[in-house]
Amino acid sequence: MHTYEFKSVDTWFFKQALAPDALSAQEYGSDFPPSARTMIGALRSAIGESQAVNWAAYRRGDDPAMETIIGRATEAVPPGAFFSGPWISVNQQRYFPAPLHWPAVRTDNNYVFTRLSPRESAIHCDLGRIRLPQPKHRLPLKALVNGLWLSGTAMETLLCSKNENETITEEQVLHLHSDHVVTEEPRLGIARNNAARRVIDGMLYQTRHLRMRADAALELDCTGWQPPASVQTQMTFGGEARLASITQRECPAEHSPQWRGSQVVSRFSLSLITPAHFTSSGWCPEGFSLAGSEAAAQFWQGELEGIPLRLVSAVVGNPLRSGGWNMAQGMARAVVSLVPAGSTYFFETLEDCIPTEQLNRLRLGQHPELGLGQCALGTW
Repeated sequence: MHTYEFKSVDTWFFKQALAPDALSAQEYGSDFPPSARTMIGALRSAIGESQAVNWAAYRRGDDPAMETIIGRATEAVPPGAFFSGPWISVNQQRYFPAPLHWPAVRTDNNYVFTRLSPRESAIHCDLGRIRLPQPKHRLPLKALVNGLWLSGTAMETLLCSKNENETITEEQVLHLHSDHVVTEEPRLGIARNNAARRVIDGMLYQTRHLRMRADAALELDCTGWQPPASVQTQMTFGGEARLASITQRECPAEHSPQWRGSQVVSRFSLSLITPAHFTSSGWCPEGFSLAGSEAAAQFWQGELEGIPLRLVSAVVGNPLRSGGWNMAQGMARAVVSLVPAGSTYFFETLEDCIPTEQLNRLRLGQHPELGLGQCALGTW
């Protein structure tokens, strides 16, 4: 396994997936972190440039040598490649999205996390009679801090904890804006006709760029693919072709939060550490359907990797809209809704116990090769 580290040379812009006619109505903000697809595309482009590729011939399918290196123009990943991430690192310490079933409050030098777990009794809601997650004690909703990222050690502490509260030091927690890891900078631009060397009427637009701290970076892990060594160290990245530097290094085989609890479980949680794409019902993993009697608690029943399970409840964040530009076809990709990282699902086994080895490397949903649907195993 090796890791690609992206560091900013200039500001970056990762366009939010908005309606095509929304440009004139509002400012375009930036999504952060960008999708793994965006980072993979920049990496493939840099490799092509370093090999002096003829892009027109490559898009026509007339460059088989380059296709064996970076894949076909119609494919999203190189041959055999499997990606993980993206992640945020500061001083080469990696951070992961905090699980949403552990909301946090900031104290003087620490963060106090409170565990949410399914209720013992079901309550009626729009989904039926469901054991909705709740804390043991009332939370100060106005004081909750959102958008936190945790070190691997802090993630493992929360995922393996059965306590109602856990205190994590601020050194193990990253808040992107208050810690100034990312700062926003407004920009004003206008579209140009390069052939005629003139601006295009009515195409004035506003964007909001991102500037990363000097010691911060984005990281993307890869297995199954080894590109040539002569990769450019600088490339254009994201919207408006802003510069980024890239370095490649070897990394440990296990570079994500690991389960440190019992070797067998009868119930467990899966927390997304990258967004997931479910095509069937939006928020619910594919293959699960609502079951149970309305007189008692209802649940969703299905299978993951052939393991029969009962999905009891979930804590799911707001949908993440994902789009982008299809370079091969010269058109926008269809916008889809993803389940955001941090969302957590509570499962019970339909058998006595399951070895955790079967659960540690589960990925949920579509396109796992693009880094989507990565999970961290936890208890509840």
